[in-house]
Amino acid sequence: MVIELFDENEYREAISRNNLIIMGIANKEVKLWKYLETLLRNLESQLNLNVKVVIADVKVVKNILQEFETDVAKRRTLIKVFLNGTCIFMQEDVTENITNDIEMLKRGIKDSLKRYSIDIKFIVK
Repeated sequence: MVIELFDENEYREAISRNNLIIMGIANKEVKLWKYLETLLRNLESQLNLNVKVVIADVKVVKNILQEFETDVAKRRTLIKVFLNGTCIFMQEDVTENITNDIEMLKRGIKDSLKRYSIDIKFIVK
């Protein structure tokens, strides 16, 4: 279940209280928001681990993000993966092709976690 974050405290808590978290950030007022929600839901359904998946409106977290991250998320999308509170993976934008985006995210997340000796498995659908 993709959880929407509604304030900066929820953002900070989500990162600090979860070992592994995938976070999508975008402008909620544009149609790309719905696509990002769908993408994250699809990705979450293929995860074989206890990974928290969240989404946040850029307006909610703009004071926490770096300036370039805010700029990216305002225009398109930003997807970040945190491991024990540290961002280990970030993807700017999506192709808006669900199959391609899922594959790119799976590869990026898997490669990033390998650096920490974590072998994540995805369920083949």
